Amino acid sequence: MTENKIIDYFVTKYNFIQQKDIELIENSELDTRNYNKIHGKPFICINPSSSSIEFGTIFILIDKYDEDDEYYTIDKNILFECNLGEISLEEIIQKCKLFNLI
Repeated sequence: MTENKIIDYFVTKYNFIQQKDIELIENSELDTRNYNKIHGKPFICINPSSSSIEFGTIFILIDKYDEDDEYYTIDKNILFECNLGEISLEEIIQKCKLFNLI
C-alpha cells in the first residue's frame, strides 16, 4: 500500500488529523472550535526529510500576553515513525494500538 493510501485509510477509518489540517489551523486565528477539533487527537503525516510517516497526538498550548491577547502553539507528540515502503499496514495498525491511537 502506498503512503498516500495509508494516510487516506487512517484519516477515513480512524479519524486521524493530517499535516494539512494542522497547517490550516496554524495559519488561522485562534478559534475554540478549531482547538477542540484537534487537541489530543491522533495525527498522521509524511515527513519528507526522513522519508517516513509520523504517527502521534496533537496538543495545543494556549497562553496569554495580557487579558485580551492570546496566542497558541501546536505541538506534535510523535509516538513512532515508519519508513516509507518498509512496513506493512498490519504492523502500523499494531503499533497504533500499542500507543492507543486506535
